[in-house]
Amino acid sequence: MGVDWRAWCVALLLACLWALGESVSLAQRKQEAMKTVMDCTREMKKMIKPKDMKDIKAKRCPSSADAKCIIGCALMRMKMLKKDYTFDQPTLTDFIIKTDGLKEKEKLVDTMKQCADKMGKQKNECSAGGNACNCMKESGVLKTML
Repeated sequence: MGVDWRAWCVALLLACLWALGESVSLAQRKQEAMKTVMDCTREMKKMIKPKDMKDIKAKRCPSSADAKCIIGCALMRMKMLKKDYTFDQPTLTDFIIKTDGLKEKEKLVDTMKQCADKMGKQKNECSAGGNACNCMKESGVLKTML
């Protein structure tokens, strides 16, 4: 059964805010997120389950352990998580500010800071991936951005 990578990457993009040095379009961020998710999926030999895809399309966080690990892997690769599995707040802020097409950037920066503070240190990238998505959902970011 095929995976709808576009829906997955849109959701992941909201949870995986990737900082680059220059201003970048939202469309380019989505392409970068898609590649990272595909790389993590392939290298971790994990699969996104059909239920996870239904959750993503319904603007909910995926519930399977594999999906949480893939999100965590992507967060680590995109340098959104530090080695101690805490959010890298300066990188998140830089991403938001340097992404063309994002609305309400100040609100997003505040929301991501709250998520970073709420999450704190996680035990591994899988728990970090799941908790990052949950915080984005609870704060309303997933609903407004998807």
